[in-house]
Amino acid sequence: MRRSTFIVALALLTSTLWMGPAAAQNNPTPVVVNGKTLSPDEILLIVAVTYQQPAPGRYWYDGVAGLWGLEGQGTAGAMPAGLTLGGSLQSNASRGTSGVYVNGRQLTHDEVAYLSQLGPVNAGRYWLTADGTYGVEGGFALGNLYAPAPAAGGGGSGGGGWLDRGDNTGVSGGGDSSGYYFMGDGWSVSSF
Repeated sequence: MRRSTFIVALALLTSTLWMGPAAAQNNPTPVVVNGKTLSPDEILLIVAVTYQQPAPGRYWYDGVAGLWGLEGQGTAGAMPAGLTLGGSLQSNASRGTSGVYVNGRQLTHDEVAYLSQLGPVNAGRYWLTADGTYGVEGGFALGNLYAPAPAAGGGGSGGGGWLDRGDNTGVSGGGDSSGYYFMGDGWSVSSF
């Protein structure tokens, strides 16, 4: 069985079990990701990986880093990277004006302020993967966002760790140099 067929079948089964057959059908109010209205199969894919029906609205999704947010706003959470959802991520998806681009999206000043807690953030174009590895576009890895901050009580076997509770999003995350996790109400994602 092809992987995409398996994922869609898993999504159908999962959505039927978690939300009932009626909710697994079609959402009449659109969910738009990166400027494109999602198909029922794309919505079922989100349900399969997050165990939640996406709320109607306009979102952006960075398929390389797995980050997402409301259109015109900064990062609201994370889900698995590599999902085929909506259109292509646009540079103005967050309406950022910081001059700092990550995977082609210009960050908001709030996102840059948050990242600045880890060290200086200079204007430029960067790449970021779901495991936190980052670098300058076209260049080698410079480091890992999840490795530098020691968590209370120490990190895992891979070195310094981090722990964060997103009070605005309800998404928690943690990790160290060996991996990461994110969790929300009824869902979680982990690289461990």
